[in-house]
Amino acid sequence: LLALTQATREINRADKVPEGEIRNLKVVTAFRAVTFHYYIEKKYPDIEQVRNHVEELRWSTPALKKMMARRIWESDGNHLTSSQSIDDKVDGIIATRFPDQMHYFGKDFEPSVDFFFKLAGYRPRQIFQLWQDCAEHAGKKDLTFQAILAEENIMEGFKKYTMGTLPKDVGEE
Repeated sequence: LLALTQATREINRADKVPEGEIRNLKVVTAFRAVTFHYYIEKKYPDIEQVRNHVEELRWSTPALKKMMARRIWESDGNHLTSSQSIDDKVDGIIATRFPDQMHYFGKDFEPSVDFFFKLAGYRPRQIFQLWQDCAEHAGKKDLTFQAILAEENIMEGFKKYTMGTLPKDVGEE
């Protein structure tokens, strides 16, 4: 990973491009935050020079909802063309699969998809894993995006999710 980071940096240096070579080339490498923190940031000899070029990608709640709505929409056999948009239908589409509210340790989450995002740390890969675990409990293991989830499915899916993503001793608690 260090070599890849260094190579990216060197390729992007304009003064290193040989005469007659491609000058409008920009190389980008992407790492998960945890990978960057543990394997790059701590071991890179001149991290401050690299840090100027680091950009963090964070998903907003509306962007996550749109992503989920598109998965649901397409799993129902709908196809989006370039001229179509589901932006005005996002909440309605999500409501076809998730309960209106979630109750967890005395706290209400409305809409319940906000609870879902918090459980998965607003990370798409984790959201899909949690969604798959909930769908499995709802009897739709192979049809994740078609599963209509009840509060119980989400809670049971969350139990399975924590056992698979957290260290064993923490997940069991």
